[in-house]
Amino acid sequence: MGVREAIIQPSLKHLLDTKVTHNAYILDDQGKEVQITTAMIVSVR
Repeated sequence: MGVREAIIQPSLKHLLDTKVTHNAYILDDQGKEVQITTAMIVSVR
């Protein structure tokens, strides 16, 4: 294995292993963070 393969293979594995997650938070009436769930989302068209 050359130097290039030694660098590229681990970085590709890292890219493929990571899962894209989007977390959004709002503040409740006490100022604590509450994660927004899909049940809270209302689509406006």
